[in-house]
Order: sequence, then C-alpha cells, then structure tokens
Amino acid sequence: AQTVVFTGLKPGRYAVAMHHDENGNKEMDTYFFGFPKEGYGFSRDAPVFFGPPDFDEAAVTVPAKGLHISLEVRY
Repeated sequence: AQTVVFTGLKPGRYAVAMHHDENGNKEMDTYFFGFPKEGYGFSRDAPVFFGPPDFDEAAVTVPAKGLHISLEVRY
C-alpha cells in the first residue's frame, strides 16, 4: 500500500487520477485500443469507458478539516 498526502488544499472539489508506471518509462502504456497495460485508478472509483472519467464522476468535496480517500488500482 502507498500513501500520498496533499497538503495546503483549500476546501473545494477535487478529482484524483493515478498511474502506476510499472516499467518506469514515464508514460501510460496501452494496448491497441487504448486500454491501459499498467495500473490506474480514479477517486470515487469512477468508471472508465473508452477513456478517463469526467471530472464530476471522480470529484470529491474536501472540507476544511481535510479528507481521507482510497483508490483502487485497476489493471
């Protein structure tokens, strides 16, 4: 498990996207139709259909006291 902490965020709506660059080439490697070969995930476990989800599908509201979320890594 990995933990990432974002500091200094003002209250508001945010979306998080992650990419596990398994081979270290600084790119999201994909198959022929663009489906990822490497791990990825989005806040709210937003669904993926032929591309990344819209902001509203992944957005979370961060209150003044902060927020803890978890992302599921998909392959």
